[in-house]
Amino acid sequence: MGSIHLDSYTVLTLRTGDNPPELTDDERLRLQDAHLSHLADLHAAGHILATGPLVHPDPTWRGLIVLTTDEHTAVELMRDDPLVRAGEFRTEVCTWLMPAETVVAGPGRLPRAISDVAGT
Repeated sequence: MGSIHLDSYTVLTLRTGDNPPELTDDERLRLQDAHLSHLADLHAAGHILATGPLVHPDPTWRGLIVLTTDEHTAVELMRDDPLVRAGEFRTEVCTWLMPAETVVAGPGRLPRAISDVAGT
């Protein structure tokens, strides 16, 4: 039996910013929609494999993004995220190795606004 090749992904977590801004509900919704649109653009460009909010006992853990890029590129792409730029989120990044072809992207699409998510 031959050796197994590993594919490399970047896992980026979104955490509450160190000094998050005080935002009105309207400002937060506008930034959230811009954040979702940014993620949808990155997904459409083939950079994001999976992403979504986290339910975690520590409420500072907000979201998870699995990217097909290296760590440096992932951080650069997320610097343009509206919630990161505003200081609402900060990012943490690491590399995730998986046996080749065990993680397969599906045909799904990401929401561009909160109103695109069923049940909201």
